[in-house]
Amino acid sequence: MANISDAAWASIEGDYGRRLMPEIRGEVDQATVAVIERTTADFPMSMKPAIKRVDRLRNLARKLHDEWAKGRVLALGSDEFFADILIARGYPVPHSGGQAPPWDDVAKLIRVCDAAERELEQMQIATPVSRRRWKKLAWEGWVVALSDIVKRHGLPGGAGYGDRYQGGPSPFVMLVRALQQHALPADVGRSTQSAEALNQAIKRALRAAKQGQI
Repeated sequence: MANISDAAWASIEGDYGRRLMPEIRGEVDQATVAVIERTTADFPMSMKPAIKRVDRLRNLARKLHDEWAKGRVLALGSDEFFADILIARGYPVPHSGGQAPPWDDVAKLIRVCDAAERELEQMQIATPVSRRRWKKLAWEGWVVALSDIVKRHGLPGGAGYGDRYQGGPSPFVMLVRALQQHALPADVGRSTQSAEALNQAIKRALRAAKQGQI
């Protein structure tokens, strides 16, 4: 348990402007416990499972890349060539050089996997930079989990700041801020000097998740 008292929950709900039913509280508590455990565990944590997954994804991407490469040498009259033509029609991704549309996407996935593996290997070394990076990733994952939880229950879970919210932060930004204050150790939460700065950090985390980077 994250040891959030009833008084703290009342304060959190007041900042959020919505009541959090026991089921939601339980899910938020679980997500919060997870981020605390990840960021306070002995470091370096083993990145081997993550590195193995990256390696599996990259190997699958390479197999797909190699299969697409065959389409470049198929004769125009080949029965297999029609497969590439029909797939290209239904895959609306800009491409160049006459290559099948998925080609560039798969090549990019391989490059991204290479970069992810390098970063995971650096985190495995446990330098001060890798420790901070790990905490940042864990915090961003926590924000994404919180957003998913409240949205699933029909509550606001998006970033925002300005006129739409009476010149201040969105309810979800206030929720994250309140949970940081009442539930997270000081060195786990994001050190931000303003609600607007916190909003930008939340926005980056949600955008990264949408783009598949978290």
